[in-house]
Amino acid sequence: MFKKGWQPENYKGVHDEIKQQHMKTKDMSAKGRFEYFWYYYKVHTLVAVCVIIFGGSLIHDILTAKDYGFYGVMLNASLLDSEAMEASFGEYAQLDLNEYDCMIDTQSQLSYHSQNSYDFATYQKLVAQLQTHELDVLVADAEVFRNFATNEMFMDLREFMSPEEIAKYEDRIYYVDMEAVRKAAEAADNVLNEEESTADDAAPQDASGTQEAEELSPDEAEAAINPFGRNIDYDEIYRLAAEEAETHRHPEEMAEPVPVGIFLDESPFTEKTDSYGKMVPVYAVVVTSEKADTAVKYLNYLWDDTVPFDRMLNVF
Repeated sequence: MFKKGWQPENYKGVHDEIKQQHMKTKDMSAKGRFEYFWYYYKVHTLVAVCVIIFGGSLIHDILTAKDYGFYGVMLNASLLDSEAMEASFGEYAQLDLNEYDCMIDTQSQLSYHSQNSYDFATYQKLVAQLQTHELDVLVADAEVFRNFATNEMFMDLREFMSPEEIAKYEDRIYYVDMEAVRKAAEAADNVLNEEESTADDAAPQDASGTQEAEELSPDEAEAAINPFGRNIDYDEIYRLAAEEAETHRHPEEMAEPVPVGIFLDESPFTEKTDSYGKMVPVYAVVVTSEKADTAVKYLNYLWDDTVPFDRMLNVF
């Protein structure tokens, strides 16, 4: 309880508080002042130091960051040394690596059979790089390549290569039938619209009946997820993918053939590295690339027999 006649002390402002703190440390030794300061202000000091370090690092990264002179992805390749390929192609294409970065990603993997979080992350990364115009070239096995090609991810070769350049790869061109792509898209839209209409018109069902209809045996559930069986037969997958890829070499059998890729299965790069094993790798330039000239140099690089690709393998 307050004493009679007590009056609260008038607040005199921050200046007077600082003055009072100085008075407390006036007669202290240097060590005492440091201990006093550290006791009351160590948290503030540590936060300030962290902010300064983080801010300085961020500013340094912004000031020293280099634009990409080229960005390529060798999707689903194996045993390739990214740094070795970057240095080799940078020299081959005469890129100024003091001013520009040359990035060749040989580590990313994407499978339509495992469907794990890593596959999803790779897909999202590729989409982001496509949208930001960062990615220039994608090399992928035929199965993954077909999915991207039919979704119109790649440029028509005729848009950035001369007739003479295309003629060099005449028997190795990957074609897409755009009429078939449009029909497939229309069919998918029709199916989606029919499913939505059916769902709207369907009468409510008994919960137990729905549960019973949706129940699958373990083998049926596995088959729905993995049509190749519980143990994935990759040899069969590669065989079927190679057969399907072969159909894309024949424009005469297509209504509206568009050249979008180059097969690399007989290239010096593939033969010297065997980085795609039994898969059929295909090269393409993405539709948002702004470095088509460098992308053509990369294609020529992969077909150059004088390049020591066998020295660009990771040895464990």
